Amino acid sequence: MGQRSDARQKMVQAAKQLMRERGYNATAFSDVLKLSGAPRGSVYFHFPGGKTELAIAAAGAHAREQVELIDQAAEQADGATRL
Repeated sequence: MGQRSDARQKMVQAAKQLMRERGYNATAFSDVLKLSGAPRGSVYFHFPGGKTELAIAAAGAHAREQVELIDQAAEQADGATRL
């Protein structure tokens, strides 16, 4: 079971990177599989909704990472500053 989760996570991270670099239309499942090293059968097992579902997962992962960065910056800030 951990292997399935690992394949999904790797595909999401690969899709996030490729879509950031190339855009949605220029990113194919085959590119995601090659970069992630995930088995071909993993694609529709984890993303039965196809490329759209994978893109939504990648966008969600990116959003969560950005929120974490903002939270970390807020924790380190001394307070509000005026420009």
